Amino acid sequence: MSIKIEPDFYSRQNASLDQLIEFINSGDSESKTELQRRLQHETQYLLSLYELAYDNAVLARSKIEADLANISPADTSKVTTPIT
Repeated sequence: MSIKIEPDFYSRQNASLDQLIEFINSGDSESKTELQRRLQHETQYLLSLYELAYDNAVLARSKIEADLANISPADTSKVTTPIT
């Protein structure tokens, strides 16, 4: 049996990105605001991962742009937690 967490201010602040996505998909608009607040940091973190992987900031940015160009709008219409 799993415990369902109802989103409130505290739970949104402490939620993982996957939990925020679950809250958003269940209709919680304030979780979307929290996700938007975190995006700049998450984007910077992702850029640093690409730079680490490709050893070059210019090449990393080019790779990100190429990867983004290969994502169709249907791929992002309803983000779900990836299966690992």
